[in-house]
Amino acid sequence: MRPEEFLPDAADQAKDSARQLAQMLAEEAERTYRTDMATSREEGIEIGQKQGIEIGQEKGIELGKSDDILNMHKKKFSTQVISAITGYSAKKIEEIIAAEQRKNSKGANAAVPAATLPQDHGTDET
Repeated sequence: MRPEEFLPDAADQAKDSARQLAQMLAEEAERTYRTDMATSREEGIEIGQKQGIEIGQEKGIELGKSDDILNMHKKKFSTQVISAITGYSAKKIEEIIAAEQRKNSKGANAAVPAATLPQDHGTDET
């Protein structure tokens, strides 16, 4: 066989090798992509769970403080005393109390105008 007779076979073999290499690279890229996606998804879920726990803890603390504020208000603690105990501003305390009163008035199906609600003038009657 003369050297020029090898050229078509060599060219075909080179093309086949190039196709095989391209296929292997594509498969490796697909595996890498799937692995990266799975890792990213797991990391995203973990981050979301941590954030959810933090938010839940914050909400739980807030609800606990709100319950404490409402209990102190029922026992006629002044807004200033409640503020000193909880660290909440008088405005925030009044908002919590007003929200509870609105919630209770809806349950009783009798809306009470805000002007008729008892006003806290800062006196401690305990």
